[in-house]
Amino acid sequence: MEKREIVKRARHSAPPLRSYMKLVYILPDIITLYLQLIYNIVIVSLLINTIFKFVRMLENDLNRVLDEKMGLAFAEIFKCSKEFVNNGCANDKVPPALENMCSNWRTCMNQEPNVSSTKASVEIFAEIINNFCNNLTDRTLLSIFGLAVISLLILNFRVFKSPTTNVKKNH
Repeated sequence: MEKREIVKRARHSAPPLRSYMKLVYILPDIITLYLQLIYNIVIVSLLINTIFKFVRMLENDLNRVLDEKMGLAFAEIFKCSKEFVNNGCANDKVPPALENMCSNWRTCMNQEPNVSSTKASVEIFAEIINNFCNNLTDRTLLSIFGLAVISLLILNFRVFKSPTTNVKKNH
């Protein structure tokens, strides 16, 4: 009697063959969707990584340009102060012929080294765009655009096809 109960329980606990067939039928779609999800996650991760690297590169370029401009501003201030001292403008009695020049050197020497980061940013972006666009031809741009569109269509084509509609049609 124990064997009959075990067999009876096994029959009732096992899922019917029809549900296995449904699972076998939609399993390739499920696997494809998961592979596509993994692929899309990898592509998006690479894109985000590339964007962060690009932003970091721009930031480094901006800092380099600002440092160069700040160095030029300090060099100009140093030059003005050197001319101011060498021409005797620091003395109480300044020759009348040098009064205008001494005034200019004093103004230059006392200025704050102000460098506009916005102007430097625009210069960097303009340089990047010019360098990028000058090296690409129309044919290259069209090829890149076409490859992007075709890869999106091919790789995401199965998203529009629902696996459950296939099961309902066949049953």
